Amino acid sequence: MVADLGSLAAADTLRGLISGIPCENAELIAVSNGSFLDSCRIVGSDASVELTKQFGFAHLFAFSEAGSPND
Repeated sequence: MVADLGSLAAADTLRGLISGIPCENAELIAVSNGSFLDSCRIVGSDASVELTKQFGFAHLFAFSEAGSPND
C-alpha cells in the first residue's frame, strides 16, 4: 500500500496536481511510513517505485506503478 501511495504521489506530481519533484514526493511518502525508497523511475507520464521495509529480521519489498488516467 505504501508503494502504491508513493507511485501515485510521483504520478500526480508529474501531472501537476501536487507541487514538488516526483521522486522526492515518493520518498517522503515512503519515509513517513517507515520504508526506504530503493528506486523511482519516471518514463513518460508513468512513475514506478520500489520500496523496502525492515520487519524484524525480514526485508519486505514492494513495487508499484502509476500513470496518467489517459494512458
